[in-house]
Amino acid sequence: MRKTLPPKCRSPQLYPFAEELAHERFEKNLKEPQKLFSNDYFKLTQHHRSIKERSSFSNYSNKQIKFPESFVCSLWMDQMLKSKYLFTLDFKRIEVIYPGQWNFEKGPDFKNARIKLERGEIAKGDIEIHNFSSEWNSHGHQHNAEYNNVVLHVFLRNNIGQRGQKKANGLPLLQVELAPFLKKDVEELYSLIKLEEYPFPITNNQGHCAKILHKADQKRLILFLNLAGEARLFMKADRFFKKHCDGNFDQLLYEGMMESLGFKYSKL
Repeated sequence: MRKTLPPKCRSPQLYPFAEELAHERFEKNLKEPQKLFSNDYFKLTQHHRSIKERSSFSNYSNKQIKFPESFVCSLWMDQMLKSKYLFTLDFKRIEVIYPGQWNFEKGPDFKNARIKLERGEIAKGDIEIHNFSSEWNSHGHQHNAEYNNVVLHVFLRNNIGQRGQKKANGLPLLQVELAPFLKKDVEELYSLIKLEEYPFPITNNQGHCAKILHKADQKRLILFLNLAGEARLFMKADRFFKKHCDGNFDQLLYEGMMESLGFKYSKL
């Protein structure tokens, strides 16, 4: 018979498989531990994996995948670009002097940016960040005067061709597709960046599942940590195996060592 957590422990929006902590499968494992805990872990999480977790198992070349917008903002904030120059959709060369300040209030994502235009003049204003170019209109910015000070619309993917976008004041909008100018592949950067560190690191940061796990008894908590830990090892092994197929084992070993240091810039 399936058991459930007490009402105050249930929080699907924070921890989508919280009730599985009281599932009969857990009860059995508490008494008879299995050799491969991760088998159950994968069953629990297969419908709730993030893009970052799934990318270990499949090639995400689909340009329609939507990443968290905070990830695109992080790329812009740290200027993860392979060149100091960018080219707009209408082939104008620009240079980012200052990416701006991360905006925590409503309105454009970055404030007080400075962009050097093709003829040398400096444009000062806001930056709006999106996953797709179409989101400028779908979010209604073309009718919102709060976005009239935007000097550059930055998006990860261009999904509507080179159609011109305009601001509420009728002025044209400079637009840049970020993906072609990134230092590394988008999916690889997503696996490296820790979004909780942006726009600045949070001390003693806890995940959403912390509140639920804090209420679990010790045996159940230890079992779940074993599930997650072993599953993480399998995912890492799978990722390294796929990279090893490229044939450069020395480079793979080097990248693995730098990643294990845990520092954002060492990883890159």
